[in-house]
Amino acid sequence: STAEILEKLRDAGFDERQHITMWKTEAQRQEKETEKLQKKPRYVVPCSDFFVVAYDFTKTLRRG
Repeated sequence: STAEILEKLRDAGFDERQHITMWKTEAQRQEKETEKLQKKPRYVVPCSDFFVVAYDFTKTLRRG
């Protein structure tokens, strides 16, 4: 059951609140990053791993 799993995680030092806060912070950071990149000219939000790799590799993404 979920309760048992959570119990085991807690025993192992897992703190839900801490992790949820961490995940929220990370999600917000990524949203801000995306907004920042969208403001750059010619930047297309990557819609697949291919575009992410292509962008990392070339540092430019042209609109297809």
